[in-house]
Amino acid sequence: MNSITWARGSMLAAHPVGAASVRWTAGVARGRLIQTLCYELIGILAIAPLYRAVTGSALYESLTLLACVSVVAALWCCTFNAAFDQFDAWAAQRDACDRPHRVRWLQSALRELAEVPLTLPVIHALGGADLTRAFQIDLALAGVYAIYGFAFFLIADKLNSRWGALGVPAGVRNRHRIFWRTPTGVFSVTLPINGKPATPGSGSTIGFACQSAEQVDAWHAAGVAHGGSACEDPPRVREGASGKLYLAYLRDSDGNKIWGLYRVPRG
Repeated sequence: MNSITWARGSMLAAHPVGAASVRWTAGVARGRLIQTLCYELIGILAIAPLYRAVTGSALYESLTLLACVSVVAALWCCTFNAAFDQFDAWAAQRDACDRPHRVRWLQSALRELAEVPLTLPVIHALGGADLTRAFQIDLALAGVYAIYGFAFFLIADKLNSRWGALGVPAGVRNRHRIFWRTPTGVFSVTLPINGKPATPGSGSTIGFACQSAEQVDAWHAAGVAHGGSACEDPPRVREGASGKLYLAYLRDSDGNKIWGLYRVPRG
């Protein structure tokens, strides 16, 4: 992000900073789904040897059991994390990346304990153990996965929030404002200082300088995936007095007009 272009107009429209304005868009849902699939796959590969050592099962039997358990667990995990994200945003007015460790431990413990009744029949049927033994195994797995889940989703949420399509670090909150800073520019979202409701600027466009046409496309795709809508022409090269520009335009969820720009080198 090298610059921000403002035309006439007043304050940038935004949802109240810190309010429960998290929108469960296709992009957010897809991100959580990818996280969950990675979580279950890594869990199978990491925990299968431990399960084999404790139960004495063959490795392929351990992998098969954990894979079947993970199918059930993945559906529950994705649903639970989505609901927890929404509730935490509403109750605590924060994003997942800002969640304190004590709340993350609670999230992991609740997720895994509530999963036990769902995975117990699978372990009982495939593990060759009676119901009591299967319950003990399920509780032990829940404890291991709670620790693993705490670490995995902590790292995943931090990485997910750190870099966006423009390669800009996550924003920093300062009272009623959020600032995104780079060595060459600053972008800020704030509540209107006059106390009136936020509205889209009339006649204003907010611009982001990109480093390539591919980055413009990635910025445009990320905006559409997270609630924006394409406007004007699709991303393409336009020629003007300042040379060739690769441009893409969006309307954000509040109606602000924003654009990504890459200056095509001359020659």
